[in-house]
Order: sequence, then C-alpha cells, then structure tokens
Amino acid sequence: MKRIILMVVRLFFMAPVWFFKIWSWGRNDRHTEKEKFELLRHVTACANRAGRVTIEPHGLENLPKEPGYIMFPNHQGLFDVLALFSTCPKALSVVIKKEASGWILVKQVLGATGSLAMDRKDMKDQVRIIG
Repeated sequence: MKRIILMVVRLFFMAPVWFFKIWSWGRNDRHTEKEKFELLRHVTACANRAGRVTIEPHGLENLPKEPGYIMFPNHQGLFDVLALFSTCPKALSVVIKKEASGWILVKQVLGATGSLAMDRKDMKDQVRIIG
C-alpha cells in the first residue's frame, strides 16, 4: 500500500494527463492496438519507477509466438497488471473481476485494451468470457 501511495504522490500532476489520454484513446478507433499498448507500457513503466518497483521478467521466451493464449497471474498484490503491461512483448488484454471494472482508471484501461470484466459468481458468464 505504501508503494501505491508513493506512486500517487510522485505522479500527482501527470496522472490527469494520462487518465484523459487513456480515456480518449479507449473511446475511439483512431489509434491502433499497438499504439494503445505502447501508451500503457509507458504509463506503467513511469508508475513502477515512481513506486520504486523493479520488475525482472523471467521466462518470456516460453510465451507462444502466435496469439491466443491465457496467462494466470497469482494476484498476490496490486502490481500484477503493472508487471504484465510493462514486461509483455505484445499487446494484451485482461479479464478482471466485475467488481473492479467500475473503478476509476481501471474502466478506462479496460476500454483501451479491449479487456473484459467477469462475474466470478456466474458460471455462464465465466464460460462466455473465456470461450
């Protein structure tokens, strides 16, 4: 939690600019998927630096070369998506719990990446999202 507070304090003036940019890019199709992903990579790299978080990726060579695979982070903290966006070599989208899909900035990132929210209590929704 201390690192998140550190991120917020250190990025206080840049956060509104990034928030607006992510929000506007997620609402239109003028930018490619790659451009949106590169923006998010830049924002997450800055957030990680501001929080003094060092990420060392291991096993990137094991990722499939073709699209269409699923990764399951262990969700031990709030940094798993920051780690994925800053280390994954290709654009990605995520599936998050429905309860978090309305949070500020999370909603905008979902729109920019084409990510989905899943109701963990509804088995049909889980099958629909993954299938």
